[in-house]
Amino acid sequence: MKMRISVPDKVNLNYFCNQVAEKGTVMGFKKATSQYAEACFWNESKGNPIGILLSDVVNVDLTKNHINHYKGEVQIGSKVQILTEGKIVWHLGKGLRLPFGQPIYVDPTTNKLTWKCLSKQVGKLSSPQDKDGWCLIEVNF
Repeated sequence: MKMRISVPDKVNLNYFCNQVAEKGTVMGFKKATSQYAEACFWNESKGNPIGILLSDVVNVDLTKNHINHYKGEVQIGSKVQILTEGKIVWHLGKGLRLPFGQPIYVDPTTNKLTWKCLSKQVGKLSSPQDKDGWCLIEVNF
């Protein structure tokens, strides 16, 4: 799934992520086992989703390489930005046409956004698709 953050209304910076994750993944809250709040994949949290991850979480040997901040990467175990409310530009592809106002859900197997009714609704299509398949989605966790 290709996506770009368009208008981030509310971004949560209170969570750490201790696993490798890709930008655009729907995250959940892991029960606090220490002094800090840990975000994990939504299907592992057994609770409500808390938002969409805004950066890639990578596991890089920092003695040999450095993190590419231009790609929005953060090291595993660092604080992450999680979008809780805002608008996302989402690529659906050229062949698929969804109606304006289509509900958007979370896929519990991939932790990605989907238009198929598989679980909790987290947003809706708020603009028609352009000729290349891009559209605007409002999300609210």
